[in-house]
Amino acid sequence: MVTSAAKHLNTLDPVGPMDTLETTSTNSQSSWWSYPVRTQFTNDLLGTATFTMLPWSTTGFQIILLIWLTGILGVSLREDGVAILLHLRRPHCMFPLLIFVLALAGTAWSEAPWLTALYTIKSTAKFIAVPLIAYHFERSQRATWALAAFFISCSLLMALSWMSYVEPSIRLEASKNAGVPVKNYIDQSQEFALCMIAAAPLAMELFKQGRIAIFGGLVTLIAAFFTNMIFVVSARTALIYTPCYVGRSRT
Repeated sequence: MVTSAAKHLNTLDPVGPMDTLETTSTNSQSSWWSYPVRTQFTNDLLGTATFTMLPWSTTGFQIILLIWLTGILGVSLREDGVAILLHLRRPHCMFPLLIFVLALAGTAWSEAPWLTALYTIKSTAKFIAVPLIAYHFERSQRATWALAAFFISCSLLMALSWMSYVEPSIRLEASKNAGVPVKNYIDQSQEFALCMIAAAPLAMELFKQGRIAIFGGLVTLIAAFFTNMIFVVSARTALIYTPCYVGRSRT
């Protein structure tokens, strides 16, 4: 019996400490870069690219946004379709969808041709993306990537705006207004106002933490955005609501 047991042990493959270490390393590597991690990282990069493109090009923004939303929807439906349906019941998701539904219902009694009526709701169709974007960033740890990308992109646009204001020939697109290198003055003013509103509470927090150098740089950017809106080109609506939001963010 002892001899047969010894023969059986000799047929087994030896498993040493190095084999165990290699197996553990392989498992940890596969779990670190697993399929869900890859898809989440890819969607985060697409989201960052979308917000980077927003101040510069409407067409480029829409193309990347469509690719990004397709990825978000594909991952969400594959993992848990019920969760995203429950997410749509939240107020911050239902309100944008309600705006789109009301705009769509408004075309029911329009006397214009259907193609013309549907074209008029093009500006409200973007609200459909809001619930998916909110759903994605609630599950992501890289939301700051998109916010930082948008702020940096708007800062570069603001610098180019000042350059095109001084030298009107510096424009990437045909525009009627000096200081508007791309798109139009309404979009540019809204984007600059949004950066000011988002940066104001961050500047206050940096001041409380004693990070004076970063605080000074951020305040300089806020002042540059505000000065651009006043002297270069401005949308009256943005000048009205920006002080209200900035004041509210301090409370």
